[in-house]
Amino acid sequence: MSRKILSVIFSFFLVLASCQTVTFKSPPGYNLKEADITGLAESLHEISGICFLNNNPDTLYAINDEDGKLFWFNLKKKKPDSVKFGKPGDYEDVTVDADRFVVMKSNGELHSFPVNAIYAERIDSAVVTKDAIPKDEYEGLFAGEGGKLFIMCKNCKGDKPSTSVRIYGLTRTPDFTYTADTIYHLDVTDVKELLAEEKKLSLHPSALALHPLTGEWYIISSVNKLLVVADKNFKVKQAYKLKPNLFRQPEGIAFDKAGNLYVSNEGKDEDADILMFKYTGK
Repeated sequence: MSRKILSVIFSFFLVLASCQTVTFKSPPGYNLKEADITGLAESLHEISGICFLNNNPDTLYAINDEDGKLFWFNLKKKKPDSVKFGKPGDYEDVTVDADRFVVMKSNGELHSFPVNAIYAERIDSAVVTKDAIPKDEYEGLFAGEGGKLFIMCKNCKGDKPSTSVRIYGLTRTPDFTYTADTIYHLDVTDVKELLAEEKKLSLHPSALALHPLTGEWYIISSVNKLLVVADKNFKVKQAYKLKPNLFRQPEGIAFDKAGNLYVSNEGKDEDADILMFKYTGK
């Protein structure tokens, strides 16, 4: 067989391989290929974290990673209110612990203030926790029950993102600061076993949230366009590739009390938005 024919056959199979469609699967009860999409105001172009108060979907709370402001809005009205709580900085996530908002900087610094303080002109009394965890790079924060915070590494010294990712467990003190007392590890090799095409995967999580009905962790990675589902101790149960044209830059994740899933996309060339996925139950 001539080299020319071999070249044509080789080119054909290259084109054929490139045209293979990726199958995007979803966790039980969700269809992650279709979303209700809400575009966001320019002030939230750099939205980096979202949460609800008591899983109530009437109001979504959010931060961007620049201004030191907390925003809140109804998804139907979209125009946000806001209050300043800190200096400009790289703020990456927000959660609610009891009756207080907790906002995290990318270096692990925490800012805590009462929920009812947001209606003031400005918050000058935020309690800051600076050294509970090592200065590394973090994007995921979530408040569990009993004053427990969970902070997930994006890039931490000592982690090998192709093998394992660390999660710190912190406990609230009486003065509303936090101390780290537990370390969990998510096994990235388990993720790679579930996604055969991702053998060289390195996991750099953007956000995490606990499903209010199943008790499972949902962990999203903007870098890889991945969703990882894990049990309460962060043992991987399932992993899903996400549609890049829908999950353009997913940086925040939250659930309402019905189990509906919300994901925030930072804006790139388009507006930032919120994706909502209805939960139909298992």
